[in-house]
Amino acid sequence: MFFWIPLSPSKNTLIKRIFLNIKVPWEILQLSFLTNQTKIYNFVTTIEKISIGTYKRIRRTQDNKIKEQDNKIKKQDVKIGEQNDKINEQNDKISAQNHRIGQQNIKIKKQDSILSDLTKRMDGFIETVKTTTNENTNLRKNDRKPVQQTLVPQQQQQQQTLGMIQPNQTISVTFDLNALINAEREREFRYEKLLEEFAKDIAILKSQIVSLENKLKQATDDLENLKPKPEMLVLGELARQYEKAVCRAIFGYNTRIFTLQGMDSRVIGKPELSTKWAEEKAKINWDEDLEITIKILKENRLPFSHPLVTADNEPITKEYIKTIAKKHITNKDPGFEQTLSDINRLLGALENHNKNTLFKN
Repeated sequence: MFFWIPLSPSKNTLIKRIFLNIKVPWEILQLSFLTNQTKIYNFVTTIEKISIGTYKRIRRTQDNKIKEQDNKIKKQDVKIGEQNDKINEQNDKISAQNHRIGQQNIKIKKQDSILSDLTKRMDGFIETVKTTTNENTNLRKNDRKPVQQTLVPQQQQQQQTLGMIQPNQTISVTFDLNALINAEREREFRYEKLLEEFAKDIAILKSQIVSLENKLKQATDDLENLKPKPEMLVLGELARQYEKAVCRAIFGYNTRIFTLQGMDSRVIGKPELSTKWAEEKAKINWDEDLEITIKILKENRLPFSHPLVTADNEPITKEYIKTIAKKHITNKDPGFEQTLSDINRLLGALENHNKNTLFKN
């Protein structure tokens, strides 16, 4: 099987470049080529063999780069897993904080209930003391005996609590309501401060979660950039399909030659094949720019990758290739206008060969 060799697209081009470097007029070189055709052909063939070794080294370099990309992808997967674990841990902490806040709220409600009940009891106690004191004062003023009073069960319970009060007995009650109010305010302040601390902790945890989510997004984007892009492989396959179609048109459908490298040398001494190759060049307006574009597009393919359908398993069409070409070849790339123009030329020529099925096995 013949491989595309980056250093020698064709023997004629290679010969021209070699002798231009030694400052010899091209007309003289053409005469020399006619008289020494066999020697020059053998010389160029030797250079081609050297180029094959260079291609193999490039191929090994590509394989090593692919392995490095796979290792980077694995490392990114590990980092993403670690980021997810940290996010889950932060969510657990937030849940624990919310649970603690709920427990504190329950305690606050219980304290409020106890305080309310205590306030009611103290109000009742103070009212009973005031009533009894007023009655005893009235008895002393009127110099009358105490009136026997029938107490309802609740009043009896209060009297039992206070003890039996005699008509001439003076009761001293000391009740520091301000101290009770201050104690309640202090307790409320303590709870409010605790809630503020919880709110700060939750804000810190949320900030950490946002930071982790940003890192996760960055890691995901890095992982996506490391993955090979199927659409770029399609552009590389365009150049390969054109080469295959031209080789079949010139050498026959069952040919084992599938690259344009060295096409001129293979048709030497074969007028029919030379004519076909010249006609193919004339159809597509063959020039050195198109030759370079084919080389660039083929370099975009990973080894052994030949996409015949889109990522959605749809047939590859002329419109699809034009769309992805404009997407991936922009004004940031040198010579992008020429590259897009050459892609249209390749599409037109390939469509003439393969008809409705643009890419074939």
